[in-house]
Amino acid sequence: GVDMAHPALPRVVGADFTNTPGSPAGSPNGSVGPDAHGTMVAGVIAGILGNIGIGIAPSVTILSARIAENYLQNGDFSFQASWFVSAIYWGESQGARVTNCSNILPLSIGSLTAAYTDTRGNNQFTTLSSTYGSTREADMVHFACTGNQGQSTIAYPASAEGVNAVGG
Repeated sequence: GVDMAHPALPRVVGADFTNTPGSPAGSPNGSVGPDAHGTMVAGVIAGILGNIGIGIAPSVTILSARIAENYLQNGDFSFQASWFVSAIYWGESQGARVTNCSNILPLSIGSLTAAYTDTRGNNQFTTLSSTYGSTREADMVHFACTGNQGQSTIAYPASAEGVNAVGG
């Protein structure tokens, strides 16, 4: 989530896809580590200080799609892949051209390959990976982090087809 009231982020629209929504929708539901990470990323992208743009694209609107909950200091969290699917399609419906996922998901869980209702109203089913692919084909560009552990493999969703992997 992104802090909707942050003074350096005047253009933020939010939606919440979790079972414990922030208030307002799309806001963090607490200040523990990763739950507040979206605000920092949004500032790098679209931050404004006074009348000066300090982000790389200060005139853009940020869409905050909250897709995880129960954050712990160590970075663990709870999620459902269907929340990610719904958030990506919501972003597409809002005209988003770029997505960013600053967390990694364990590939071992079955919910990543399960089929979910495509929330665009076409009564089809989709997986998280195919959601990234179909929206990429519709000219949405996706970025995701590779993880912070210095591993030799690229974490998911950065390893998904159609997602640009970013590492620090």
